[in-house]
Amino acid sequence: MAVIPRRWHRSVITWLDRCFADVDADRERALRVALAWQAYEQALGGLHPTRAPPAAPDAGKAQRLIAKYRVQAHYLARRCFLGEAAVLRAASALHGMPVALVRGTQDWVCRPCNAWRVQRTCAGSRLAWATRAGHDPTHPATSRLLRSATEAFAATHDFSRWATVANAAAS
Repeated sequence: MAVIPRRWHRSVITWLDRCFADVDADRERALRVALAWQAYEQALGGLHPTRAPPAAPDAGKAQRLIAKYRVQAHYLARRCFLGEAAVLRAASALHGMPVALVRGTQDWVCRPCNAWRVQRTCAGSRLAWATRAGHDPTHPATSRLLRSATEAFAATHDFSRWATVANAAAS
């Protein structure tokens, strides 16, 4: 929150959207905010960043980082153009289709309770928990589950035989 002016602490998403809307006006500020947001997500995602400040990225990485958070702020400020009810309606429309959900037990970017809600809404879906994984899809436990889900689907065209325990399919 250190990069966000105090008067905006109750409207963080609105401030982020405004900050990234005109990146050309203050590219240095946009990069500071993007780096702070990245560190925040990493902490929430279970990646436990070091206490040392992040190294300044090269120009290409800085531009991609700013672009990522610019898009993210734009979507979040507009409730992803859907809102929660629409997302759950879309999940319920997948009833009867093979659906696999993989979640990290330490992911606080996307709250784990939302995975349960989607699974309950999407009848017949399978939910697997990647132990000690955060938001990062490349975490070893998450990667194993994604790989095993893909292999199960390739073999049977559904997820009924998918071992939903990350360490069960360690390879």
